Amino acid sequence: MRRLVACVGLLAAAGQASAAPGKPSPFRVEPWRDGATLALGLTLWIGPMAAEGVIRPPCDPCDPDRLNALDRPVVRFGSSEVADRAGDVMVAVVSSAAFAGSLASLPRWGWTGVAEDMTLIAESVVLAGALNQIVRFGVRRPRPFMYRPGARPELRDTGGASLSFYSGHTSTAFAAASSFAYTWSARRPGSDLRPLVWLGSLMAATSVALLRVGSGEHFWSDVIVGAAAGTCMGIVVPALHRRGATRRVRAVVSPTWAGLQGRF
Repeated sequence: MRRLVACVGLLAAAGQASAAPGKPSPFRVEPWRDGATLALGLTLWIGPMAAEGVIRPPCDPCDPDRLNALDRPVVRFGSSEVADRAGDVMVAVVSSAAFAGSLASLPRWGWTGVAEDMTLIAESVVLAGALNQIVRFGVRRPRPFMYRPGARPELRDTGGASLSFYSGHTSTAFAAASSFAYTWSARRPGSDLRPLVWLGSLMAATSVALLRVGSGEHFWSDVIVGAAAGTCMGIVVPALHRRGATRRVRAVVSPTWAGLQGRF
């Protein structure tokens, strides 16, 4: 991931000279600002992993009666190492496909367009990962196998056994898929393929969510929240980079803030 961020930064810096004349990009990416955002997000994403060795699950075994009606049946699914590995593979495939899909901008927008799209996808994924770490270390929810006595003995005493909420794999997949679909659609506002791009991207990400539940690593609520968080990040990040976005945000926020000040 560090190499990816470095490559994206270099592309964004070098791509400024290759913009197609007369075709202003719908996005505004600033290498220094977005590079700093990527670095901070990457630190918040990777840094907490060192703490996994010092935390332990709050219960062993945990009481399934304390689960909600949506998540309780997952305990009976069991664990599947095949689904677990398949989930790892699919999240890598979805993320790689999102970055590779940015090359579709090359013919019309040049390397600047490719660099901008890759930067926005990377930023969405990294910030989604950082948010996921903050939440799951704060919540510390046991994984489904912790509710089955003796299941996955090699993992029961590890910090990762209590980091179920919410699914990082799902969040990453949806952040990559939705940010790709957003950037692709923004560059082709008149294309009839936009619904298919969104549908295909989100279906690919959904496969990751299903595999994470099928593997016994996550509950339904884990992947639902992960999908929502990843999708929000994948839309908000490129949306805030749209040209004129700052002006539009100020137009909405300023009257609201002025109204609040008038009341209080």
